[in-house]
Amino acid sequence: MVDGIFGPSTEKAVKQFQKDNGLSIDGIVGPYTWRALLKAVPVPVELGGKWIENVTATVFGGTSELERSAYDSHPITENEMAVALPDRFEGKRPGVELKTDKGTFVATIEDVGPWNIDDPYWETPGQRPDAETHYKDRTALTLAGPNRGRVPANAAGIDLSPALARKLGVDGKGLVSWRFVV
Repeated sequence: MVDGIFGPSTEKAVKQFQKDNGLSIDGIVGPYTWRALLKAVPVPVELGGKWIENVTATVFGGTSELERSAYDSHPITENEMAVALPDRFEGKRPGVELKTDKGTFVATIEDVGPWNIDDPYWETPGQRPDAETHYKDRTALTLAGPNRGRVPANAAGIDLSPALARKLGVDGKGLVSWRFVV
């Protein structure tokens, strides 16, 4: 029943929404909760699960490189099925399905990167990762973030955890196709 009062039922609903969307569960509709509420459907789901083909992938995390999740700070392990994409997701993160000729696997988004942290290239159909373009022409990125004004070290548009890279047959660097899944 809508009564215009922020009472116990509303607070309970807000807390559940915050839990479902990976937000701090405090029952307060602050700026992050408002942002999540206003995003009725996250951008990746709007793409309808379309494959983004032949994106350069590199490997991150595991025993050879201590890398922590940008979302909860846990170390990316050798056996975790995870990816890093160059943009920060607010709220609940979608899953990512990846494929090569070795098979198709599902992973979680656990980090922001590689190289760039503000390149949601998947939002524009047909757009390629900034790192691919700038690596090929050896020009500096001009976007915001820690790598602004620097030439990418590689052309990667996605990073794979060691376990995921092994399953996909990516040894250090390779091409993968991927899409968002709910």
